[in-house]
Amino acid sequence: MNNQSVYERITGNIIQKLQTGVIPWKASWKKAGMPKNAVTKKVYRVLPYEHSHQVYTIPKRLRPYFKFNRKLLSKLYTAAKLA
Repeated sequence: MNNQSVYERITGNIIQKLQTGVIPWKASWKKAGMPKNAVTKKVYRVLPYEHSHQVYTIPKRLRPYFKFNRKLLSKLYTAAKLA
């Protein structure tokens, strides 16, 4: 099987789905609704607190200290927050 036949087969499949009204690259999970627990069926809520994602660059010489003593990371976060 050569590359051209693979491309033709995929293109044909996409065209066939488009002709039936299906957009193959569009996310289909929206039909399922909000995410919920499989057992209790309760809908998951948005986090009740503000979430922030922060990235810090630590010099290579200091990285072993943070690797073996993870509590230092919270001190780093506090220091950066206060700066």
